[in-house]
Amino acid sequence: MDKYHQLAELKKQISDLKEEADVLQAELLEEMITGGILQQKTTYGTFSVGNRKNWNYPEYVREVEEEVKLTKKKAQRRGDAEYSKSPFLSFRAKPKEEIDDINDLLGPSIH
Repeated sequence: MDKYHQLAELKKQISDLKEEADVLQAELLEEMITGGILQQKTTYGTFSVGNRKNWNYPEYVREVEEEVKLTKKKAQRRGDAEYSKSPFLSFRAKPKEEIDDINDLLGPSIH
């Protein structure tokens, strides 16, 4: 198996596992909340129900944020802002509905 195929296969497995984990996590959260369980110790580790703050800001804050965005864009256009580049590898898999087999993902092997 070449590296392209190997990476595509791993990315697909990660995506599938993340989907499965997200569903299971939502189910466990609901069960724990419904059961009044804030913490569950297991042989695998400890599962805890927590609360995350989600902030909703007033209009005047959103206006300032928008002003900052525009000011940043102006600085970029004028050349006042500096940037750096770093290489990365991108891979976009076909939607699951379009893939019967991971081998269909890349077509002919690339050597």
